[in-house]
Amino acid sequence: MTESLLSIRDLEVSYGAVQVLFGIGLEVRAGEIVSIIGPNGAGKSTVIKAVVGLVPAQSGCIVFAGRDITNLPAHAVPALGIGYVPQGRIVFAQMTVADNLEMGAFLQKDARKRRAAVQTVFERFPRLYERRSQPAGKLSGGEQQMLAIGRALMLNPRLVILDEPSLGLSPKYVDLIFEQLLALRDQGRTLLMVEQNAARALELSDRGYALELGHNRFADTGAKLLANADVRRMYLGGV
Repeated sequence: MTESLLSIRDLEVSYGAVQVLFGIGLEVRAGEIVSIIGPNGAGKSTVIKAVVGLVPAQSGCIVFAGRDITNLPAHAVPALGIGYVPQGRIVFAQMTVADNLEMGAFLQKDARKRRAAVQTVFERFPRLYERRSQPAGKLSGGEQQMLAIGRALMLNPRLVILDEPSLGLSPKYVDLIFEQLLALRDQGRTLLMVEQNAARALELSDRGYALELGHNRFADTGAKLLANADVRRMYLGGV
């Protein structure tokens, strides 16, 4: 079995006096897509925010590539090889597409490597190349999501974490984004994704975790979760 790249054990997180995660555990192995599904309020986004240092863990541990990164400051996470695509297609609206990508490579001091990384993103998303000189705020929602993903790839991360990558996108762009996630996996990239489109997420995931009110409820391969009658009833609308 492939060794875990990311391992979370007994993770507990609170917002003030309100506890939202209760002993969450999951693992992500190198070269796979793992999805976290669940209804609103299940704690999905909180899990990945704890990984990237945006919320503190009260207890438990988060281990990446053999290193305990529990409560590591968010600014230190990218250097470890973790790329993060936040929910809501957050881009620097007044900056050009090209400059947004450059911001993703802020740790890379070698200008040639930065240019090469930008070129790689443009090859993956030709539409971004076409709009490279335009302000990011002028892009469509789907184009902004491409840009957010491209920016996360600029430091060639070992793990890419995505929070609701299909949220608010048209069906055309949902298809395009998921196709690119599969392509990244097929090229050896490892991905952890929170996604409310649970059926679509499980279709492309090697494995998945279903959360309920901050607890682990189900964990299995994507295919087995899709076939699980309880999962279909509770998370997929009974389809």
